[in-house]
Amino acid sequence: MPPTPLKNTPPTGWDWFMQGLRHYSDFKGRSPRAAFWWFAIMSFGFSVLIGWVDVIFKAGHFLSALFWVALFLPMVAVSVRRLHDAGHSSWWAIAFYPIAMVELGWLNAISMPHATSDPFLVLTTFLGVVLLLPYLALAITLFVFYCQLSQPGPNRYGPNPYAPQPGAAPPAPSQPPPTQRTSTQHHDQTQQERETLDLLEKLAALHAQGVLTDAEFERKKAELLQEK
Repeated sequence: MPPTPLKNTPPTGWDWFMQGLRHYSDFKGRSPRAAFWWFAIMSFGFSVLIGWVDVIFKAGHFLSALFWVALFLPMVAVSVRRLHDAGHSSWWAIAFYPIAMVELGWLNAISMPHATSDPFLVLTTFLGVVLLLPYLALAITLFVFYCQLSQPGPNRYGPNPYAPQPGAAPPAPSQPPPTQRTSTQHHDQTQQERETLDLLEKLAALHAQGVLTDAEFERKKAELLQEK
């Protein structure tokens, strides 16, 4: 079955890598850019480490070859799903990987001292030269496809499992933390009390100057305190 979204928390590179391994035979459905690029980056990183192990133990390329053989099918699968996610046919990957294997064989052949005397290596070299330009063209095209954004809605390869589901409740507006709300309320209350005291002082000054009678002063003071 096609891969489904990961846990609710943002997935890490290791999460995407393990998802690619678990879905090594899933050639249907869609995978976002993060799924493909994290799988490719971590595969390359592990291959470098395994290459160092080959050098340390003088194993040639034995462990590295085993590693890439084990990862070949998961890599093709996540590549196909990434193409589907961007709206492209899987035939781009199907055409690319055999040519890439020929080019890899060619590079390995020309590094051997007796490559010109082995008919198989001569054939590999010939195919490597002939297919070099198609290989480069496909590699550049696929790089562009792999970098494209996911198609937001469903396409001919299925729905986008990572798109927001229709009818989902919008996220609740952010609320200030309780401490911040309490501090704001306290500030507003203090400001109102200060304004009330200022008005009472003004009324008292007018009463002292004789502008307001005792009755007027008491009435306005009661009205002010009632409003606040």
